[in-house]
Amino acid sequence: MKKLISVFILVLTVTGIANAQRVLPFKPSLNIIIKGSVSAPLSGGTYTSIGTVPIYEGGKFKDYFGAFPGAELEVAANLSPTFGVFGNFSADFMIPKDARTGLPGATYTQSNATQFSGYIGPRFYFNLPSPSQMVFYTDAALGLYSLKYGEEKIAYATNPSSSDVFTYSSASQVGFNIGAGLNINASAKTFLNIGIRYHNVMKKTGVTFAETYTHTEGTLITSSTSNTTYDIAERGYIQLAAGLGFRFGL
Repeated sequence: MKKLISVFILVLTVTGIANAQRVLPFKPSLNIIIKGSVSAPLSGGTYTSIGTVPIYEGGKFKDYFGAFPGAELEVAANLSPTFGVFGNFSADFMIPKDARTGLPGATYTQSNATQFSGYIGPRFYFNLPSPSQMVFYTDAALGLYSLKYGEEKIAYATNPSSSDVFTYSSASQVGFNIGAGLNINASAKTFLNIGIRYHNVMKKTGVTFAETYTHTEGTLITSSTSNTTYDIAERGYIQLAAGLGFRFGL
């Protein structure tokens, strides 16, 4: 009889502890995630000059750039078991697809464009059934995207050698994105993160670029800067990212 009573008390104690764990108040936490990403252009255009003869056009976004890599730093404040707010800073390195053709006696090259973006928005969490140790989330964000086209160079097959180099200032546009992802716990303080995100960068009209033209012929170098106005087209791309996350209590 005493053994039965002891077992009964033990069961009640374990059950009480389990119930207490379930009703413990939620403690807010902070996630810091370092990611690598790869993106693919989907839609939209690049640029069109205004008031120039001839008109300069970059064409379609997906024809101008191929898939491009990037790096991200993300911070998420988890305010409840199902809701948080996140911010993301990204750097993308856009690779032009093709060299310009139709330049007899010359070679054209263009360096990578760089895009820096920062955005913030709400995030909604969905805990998957135990023992999966995974958390699914969806989110949406609004932010700024700053794009700087790469340096363009035309090298001429002359003696002495000569070249023309064109550099451009950057332009910022407002954009939004929607995403989904999965956090997979690796330990109490670390997790793996994988996600997918669609970005839409909105059109901006009447953007003035500072364009610097440098001509080199032998040892002689001349340079000049002018301002040209462009319409910067809307563009959309899909992004896959993966990285390592760190969890801190607040």
